[in-house]
Amino acid sequence: MEELKSSDLKKLLNTRITVQVKNGRSLRGLLTQYDEYMNLLMEDVEEYSNDEPTGRHKLIIVKGGNVQTIST
Repeated sequence: MEELKSSDLKKLLNTRITVQVKNGRSLRGLLTQYDEYMNLLMEDVEEYSNDEPTGRHKLIIVKGGNVQTIST
């Protein structure tokens, strides 16, 4: 698997992304900020578990160590 670089995340700013986290959940929302540890700040987030919607969040922080994959 190719490692994501900071410049790659910069291209995704202010776009809707899907983040798969290690516990199996998926988070779909607008990437508004990130840092060098790949901590992500997302807005207007829909949370999914087993492809079923489980919640909505106005603002969420995803710790970089919990990120499994990021897609658009």
